[in-house]
Amino acid sequence: MEYSYEILTVAFFGGILGSIFMDITEFVLLKFGISSGVKGKYIGRWVHGFFEGVFIHKDISKTKPVENEKYKGKLFHFLIGGGCVAVFLSNIFEYN
Repeated sequence: MEYSYEILTVAFFGGILGSIFMDITEFVLLKFGISSGVKGKYIGRWVHGFFEGVFIHKDISKTKPVENEKYKGKLFHFLIGGGCVAVFLSNIFEYN
């Protein structure tokens, strides 16, 4: 089983581009009153809680704000987007 780092790299950046496209789509849909309700700052608070051993929040909007929560949320969003695609595609290529 040999992985091509080129495939993983392209897939990772493809996932990041997909995440950017999702953000653009969300922005456009907001103009029509359609929203997922997910905010980057809430994702940042959620991820920050991981380091304190907290994974579930009853109401994330009532959780104490943390420093740079918006940027932490965006970073996590892009890492997950890129990482999930890279793992998914590497498994497809492994079994084909």
